[in-house]
Amino acid sequence: AFDILAFSLIANLIGSAILWRGLPAVRVAVMPLVLLLFAVPLPAPWVAQWVWEFQLATAILSGWMLYLIQIPAVVSADIIQLSGDSYQVIEGCSGFRSILSLMIFSILMANMFDRGRWHAVALLLASIPIAFAMNGLRVVTLILNPASEIHTIHVAQGLVVLMGGLILLY
Repeated sequence: AFDILAFSLIANLIGSAILWRGLPAVRVAVMPLVLLLFAVPLPAPWVAQWVWEFQLATAILSGWMLYLIQIPAVVSADIIQLSGDSYQVIEGCSGFRSILSLMIFSILMANMFDRGRWHAVALLLASIPIAFAMNGLRVVTLILNPASEIHTIHVAQGLVVLMGGLILLY
């Protein structure tokens, strides 16, 4: 079953590490094993519910950011209405993938810079609001940039926002 392939791979890696060098080898393999947990697909109903909640929250956050820069906007569910235009926060712009990506980067940062457990947990927890805030900023930039419908500009904005999140996390 596709749903449990990652669990199978994790179990195989643990068994191989124990056979190869014993339990100390498992300690070395902990980081790749933890990152493999992100490959385990979540149940579809959970993902659908979380993505919807993130869509709503991102629309509210973006509307609030627009209000802060003196641009009147009305938010209705996942729709942001400006004077004459309306924008929908679609599933891809919900921020769910951004949060998962920044969580993975936070785990890698904690490992690369040899941080303690509490620092690693703090990085992991900080990655969630940072990614959410940066995603709200991305939606605002997509609304304000008239050329954001062009695919390359849309992708470039996403990369810039992800890099901004990494800098804030750092």
